[in-house]
Amino acid sequence: MNKSVFLVIFSILSLFSFSQDEWTLIHPYPTLNNLIDVHFVSDNEGWLVGTKGTILYTDDGGDTWETQHSNPDESLWSVFFIDDNEGWVCGWSEIYHTEDAGQNWSIQDAPFCMGDFTDVFFINPDTGWIVGTYKIVLKTTDGGENWIKIQNSIADGKCFKRVAFYDDLHGCAVGDVMMGGNEGFIMVTDDGGLSWTETTPANSDWLTDVEYYNSMCIWTCGYDGNVFRSLDGGHTWYEEYYGSESFDAIHFFNDSNGILIAGNSALLSFDGGDNWDSLVYITQDFTSFHAFMSWENNKGMLVGYGGTISRTMDGGSSWEKINKGLNVYFSELGFFDSFNGLGIGGVWSTAQLLRTYDGGYNWEYDTIIPNGRFYNLYMDGQSCYLLNDSSQMMKTHDGGLNWELLDIISPDSYYSDFQFVNENTGYCCGYKGEFIKTINGGLSWEDMSFGSTFHLSKVFFADDLHGWLINYDAKEILRTSNGGETWASSQLGSTMIYQPVSIFFHDVNAGYVTTDDGLLYKSIDGGASWELLYGFPSGNQSKIYFVSETEGWYMWASRVYHTHDGGITWSDGERLGSYARSIFFLSEDQGWIGGSSGMIVTYDGIVGISESISEDQNILIFPNPTQRVLFVQVLDGSNADITISVYNMEGKIVLQSIENGDTNPVSLDVSQLPAGTYLLQTTSTENQQILKFVKH
Repeated sequence: MNKSVFLVIFSILSLFSFSQDEWTLIHPYPTLNNLIDVHFVSDNEGWLVGTKGTILYTDDGGDTWETQHSNPDESLWSVFFIDDNEGWVCGWSEIYHTEDAGQNWSIQDAPFCMGDFTDVFFINPDTGWIVGTYKIVLKTTDGGENWIKIQNSIADGKCFKRVAFYDDLHGCAVGDVMMGGNEGFIMVTDDGGLSWTETTPANSDWLTDVEYYNSMCIWTCGYDGNVFRSLDGGHTWYEEYYGSESFDAIHFFNDSNGILIAGNSALLSFDGGDNWDSLVYITQDFTSFHAFMSWENNKGMLVGYGGTISRTMDGGSSWEKINKGLNVYFSELGFFDSFNGLGIGGVWSTAQLLRTYDGGYNWEYDTIIPNGRFYNLYMDGQSCYLLNDSSQMMKTHDGGLNWELLDIISPDSYYSDFQFVNENTGYCCGYKGEFIKTINGGLSWEDMSFGSTFHLSKVFFADDLHGWLINYDAKEILRTSNGGETWASSQLGSTMIYQPVSIFFHDVNAGYVTTDDGLLYKSIDGGASWELLYGFPSGNQSKIYFVSETEGWYMWASRVYHTHDGGITWSDGERLGSYARSIFFLSEDQGWIGGSSGMIVTYDGIVGISESISEDQNILIFPNPTQRVLFVQVLDGSNADITISVYNMEGKIVLQSIENGDTNPVSLDVSQLPAGTYLLQTTSTENQQILKFVKH
């Protein structure tokens, strides 16, 4: 298939995109969402749950993950599997159940309760309990077909966090008081959860976890160094540790070896909990872990906030980070092509240059380009410009193969924004009124500054003559039609003047400005006058970006909005998972957004479409995304031979296979392909079809 045919197919496919779920998280992997609980049934098979309805599944010990469920409007707090097929997940007011290892999740009916479900525990396939806020206790004796409400009281504001049972009679639940202090509480049952007795020891702070050591010995931990042990089934408690740490989880691998999780570190005991004197750092990052799960032979998995996952194979003495990616703040992005890009991690004095070779799936700190530290970048085609904190600029015009160092006029502070309209003409502006211009590619600069009373936050030029500046403190937009020699001023609003935040112009006449109130203004006369076009929920640190005269994007906080009619109407706003700070499009159909917590999401013009692109589509591909194997299934039962071709986003065939029609589904080994987005074409005597898949 030649390049032109590929582009035609790509353009046709892009018509099927829609407003929601257009952006795909590619960094970090597997998720940005906070992970709250973990359960493994073997070395290979396990599940994670967390915010935004996250249920993740692995069958290779955590190397790769499949998203089994997600919902931005719910949070899931607990997961429990009784075997390798049957499990339960609870959170908020929902109980999910699966009998096929999570390939299908169904909602079980639950009695109405005031509060949220926080933990689920089963002693056998039939008998289980759920606890929650406001002392919720539910019980089932038929695998969740029916749940009975044992108790639920809001009077004292006490909320269960965790529950554990030794057998079908003896259990213990721990938690805290929602309002009025840091008080923890403990309740035990000796009749299978039908009645509960409070046995809280004195001086207990919030309690976060509980575990049975044997039938009589129970351990619990919590904030402010709280570690308690009971030797009589939870009726009396002894304080075992006091310190400044706040513990999130406790576990004993065997009679001697135990572990306490405290933020990004762990305390180990080798004498049954009599002493906790071995400190191990799980990660050097500022990470807070939440839940720990161990199965056999001292193996365990730990999950926490921001999608963090760590694994130990030796009882906590050493740890391996499972989630992949850098926890950085992507303040700027730029791509030379579909694979090679640069990013700025951090801002100002903390900024570092980052590089990707696979379209943003993986990033590394750049050590190739000299003369950092770089805090800002501008990229257009094969040209890229970088500003460092020594008032220097690095530039390239060949996609980064060769770089040239240039000196620029030194400001008292960092330049807030800059832009090149061609290889010769560029502009920089600053927060103390700095404004400089070059017409020879940065070899020399003309100082055209305004003075320290001006706070110039953004610059945008449509060509080498027509440009605009945002003067933030004065809430004004400055415009020039002679390359910055003279300027005129305009403001947004009449009775009330609004603060401009971001600016973008299609050409010398048509442009847009956003405000920190979430208002979008449009000008058709080069910025001389502005008309209110649309209102968003908010606009603090918003950004406007158009890829054509009609199609554009609006970013605010963790949401991105999409328009196809020049800004008259917008999508509801897709939630990205973290704060969006930078946006870059290589073409109308391929773009990236970067943000906090290392977030990189990508748009390729066909993300979010159904697996069946047309009504007569008879090919299904799964799992998607995938890391190792992609299955191609023919649904029409024709048994016709098919040729399967995989194309990268440059239109080149990277994998091809001719398959006998008796093989269904066909398995493709894609493990050697670089991470990215691909098109899969199936050709038979019946028809030809195109589908998209993502390789992690």
